[in-house]
Amino acid sequence: MCIRDRDYGLNTAAGDSRYIVNTQLVKYGQINFDNDVAIEEIVSPSYSAVHYRKNPVCSNPEIVIKNTGKTLLTKATIAYMVEGYAKRTFQWNGNLDFMKTTNVILPTLSGKELRDGGIFKVWIENINETNDEYPKNNQLDVYKRQHITCPIIS
Repeated sequence: MCIRDRDYGLNTAAGDSRYIVNTQLVKYGQINFDNDVAIEEIVSPSYSAVHYRKNPVCSNPEIVIKNTGKTLLTKATIAYMVEGYAKRTFQWNGNLDFMKTTNVILPTLSGKELRDGGIFKVWIENINETNDEYPKNNQLDVYKRQHITCPIIS
């Protein structure tokens, strides 16, 4: 092994020669709720640049849910609809630990709903066969911004 001295040609120091360090400490307390699920995002239908590869969609809506409660999430009733059309529900079953997320693919909407409908809405109706203790994170909407061309499927 060869060790060599390296000369960077720095003979003098100019200006302020000190390090300024800034830190933050974040400490979490106890989990606030036993039963709480959040809808983190709507993957499709969506106009988010993050999800351009999956949109515009002409079939199954996809959402991301997160268990923000202490209790293991095993069941969730998810309701969804396109404004102006009937509400639908989907029963999700699985095992989701605290602060874990999963993608949920909902049953298909008709092309007519996606083409002619208004706002796409999704919300949690209940979890683990009980009420969600913090309902403020249970609903998301996607507003229709542009015309999406989808085939009409009856």
